[in-house]
Amino acid sequence: MIGQARPDRRFAAISLDVEDWWHLDYLGGRFSPGRQSLLDGIEAFTFLMAEAGIPATLFVLGELAHNLAPRLRAAAKDGHAIACHGWGHTRPLLMSPATFREDLRKAKAEIEDVVGGPVRGYRAPCFSLDRPRLEIVRELGFEYDSSKIAVVGHPLYGNLDLSGFSAVAPGLYTDRGFVEFEATTIPLAGRPIPISGGGYMRMIPWPLTRRLVSRHVKGGGFYLLYIHPFELSAFRPPVSRREAGTAAWVRFSSGRRTTGVKLRRLLAFLKLEGYRLATLPTLRDELLKKEIE
Repeated sequence: MIGQARPDRRFAAISLDVEDWWHLDYLGGRFSPGRQSLLDGIEAFTFLMAEAGIPATLFVLGELAHNLAPRLRAAAKDGHAIACHGWGHTRPLLMSPATFREDLRKAKAEIEDVVGGPVRGYRAPCFSLDRPRLEIVRELGFEYDSSKIAVVGHPLYGNLDLSGFSAVAPGLYTDRGFVEFEATTIPLAGRPIPISGGGYMRMIPWPLTRRLVSRHVKGGGFYLLYIHPFELSAFRPPVSRREAGTAAWVRFSSGRRTTGVKLRRLLAFLKLEGYRLATLPTLRDELLKKEIE
C-alpha cells in the first residue's frame, strides 16, 4: 500500500526527452529522419540550464546516442544526468515483455558505452508503462523511473500501478531502493490536468501556467518538467500543415518561439519558491538517505 506523503520535501527536477521531431507519436510515424533535425534544441536547453545554474536529467534514445556522443559527454561533464528513453521511441505497451526487455537492454548498453558510465534511470516514451514492464526496468538494474503520469483516458499513456511503494512526498514514491518520479498534475474540475510538459507550457499563456504551478507548489509537492529538443530548436518545422494534418501541426508548432522565455520564468519561479532543483539520480540518493536517517 502507498504510504502517507510527507510535505517537507520541496524538490523539483527539469528533464529533456532526447528524441527528434519525427519520433513524436502524434505524427503517426509517417516521417523519416531524412529532413532537417531539430536536435539543436539540446544545446539551447543546456545553455538555459547553465544560465540558471541548474543540472538536468536527459532521457536519451539509444538509436541517437552514438551520433550525439560529443553532446552527451559534454552534458555529463557539465553535471547533467544521462538516462535512458528506450531504443527507438516505440511505446513499451506496444511491445511484448520479451521484446521490451531486449529493447531496453540494448538502449542501456549503448548509452553507457557512449557516456562511459552507468545509466541509472528510465522514462518510457509517452509514459507508456505498466507494472509488469516496470519490474523489467528494475530487473535490468535501473535505480529510478519517471514514467508515471496521473492522466485518465489518454490514448498513449499507460496506467502505472505503484502498489507496495511508499509515497514519501506528493509525486515521489520509493520501494526497496527504487524511486518513481511522477510527472506533475493538478486536480481541476475533478480531473488531473498535466502542468509539467513542454507542450502544455508552449500552448498555455504564461500567467495561467504560473497560476497553476503556483497552486501546486503551495502544497509543497514534487515538481517535474519534461521538455523536448524540438521545442527549443531554432529551425522551422520540417513538415507542413498539409503533411502533418491540422491537429498534429498545431500541437507540434504552437508556441515554440515562447518556450525559452517561459522556461526561464519557470526556473526563476521555482527558485523563488524555495525549491531544490537537481538531477533525478541526485534526488533519488538524497531521498533514500533521508529515509534511512
